[in-house]
Amino acid sequence: MSIKNFCLTVSLIVTLLFAGCASTGMNTSEQSLQYSSNEAAAIDTDKGKGTERLENGPSSPNTDGRPVSDLTSMQAPDNTERNLPENEDFSEFEKEFGDVSIDARKKEVSDPLKGYNRFMFNVNDKLYFWILKPAAIGYKAVIPEGGRVSLSRFFKNLSFPVRFVNNMVQGKLERAGIETARFVVNTTIGLLGFFDPADEWYHFKPYEEDFGQTLGHYGVGDGFPLQLPLLGPSNARDTVGIVPDSFLSPIDLLYQGSALISPIFLGAYILEIVNKTSLNIGVYENFKKEALDPYTLMRDSYKQNRDARIKE
Repeated sequence: MSIKNFCLTVSLIVTLLFAGCASTGMNTSEQSLQYSSNEAAAIDTDKGKGTERLENGPSSPNTDGRPVSDLTSMQAPDNTERNLPENEDFSEFEKEFGDVSIDARKKEVSDPLKGYNRFMFNVNDKLYFWILKPAAIGYKAVIPEGGRVSLSRFFKNLSFPVRFVNNMVQGKLERAGIETARFVVNTTIGLLGFFDPADEWYHFKPYEEDFGQTLGHYGVGDGFPLQLPLLGPSNARDTVGIVPDSFLSPIDLLYQGSALISPIFLGAYILEIVNKTSLNIGVYENFKKEALDPYTLMRDSYKQNRDARIKE
């Protein structure tokens, strides 16, 4: 069992326990999203800044081909690395929260596990500030920016099977073909994906698709919001989608033997997360500082972003 599947199993067990406890409170509750004047201004400013596609990113074209925009409240003015070549997207956080404008009016939000979700949001928050961020800062001090950018491209190239299969299953054959061309070019000319000539020379942008989006494409609802340990915001549908995607990930092939956790797999997984975090230090901090209720904003941003990506 890989660590992704282990975390997923733990999350599902916890979800079932809390779902039973919350079964008497399944009625939809009305939540009010409030913004400071700075947040409202940031949202108004960002309207209309999207480019090609909605893995995560800034307002200019990036390597995923999604329309994205720089939410002012989600950027660090001083210490966030945004002057990367081609404004490439290296943040899982921004990947899930692209060009999203949250309606400040009252809206109905079904969140039957809100108590658990808030608790797990706080746990993940502490893990970020106490463990992940210090590790990323130390890693950043040792590894030059160019090396970290190239390593991020390498991991992105490895995730080609996930994008290819889900584009094919959804009938997006042209996008699947572009993904194949990107993989061939970047694996050969781009030296195993450490460089991205497919984008720089041929303007082939990646098309981010996962099994959660595939389920949504065929009409499966998102269910209820769910904060996953270590993995962050999700929902019932996308949590189920993690399983087939994990079998398509080449990194999971590093797992061998019957032990619960493979040291080789765990090392590769941690390296990928720390590397991405080192390229985006400050983004989450600014998001949290500007939001009156970080959990609610993250939950609703995630939902709106996923809904928009499914409709593409």
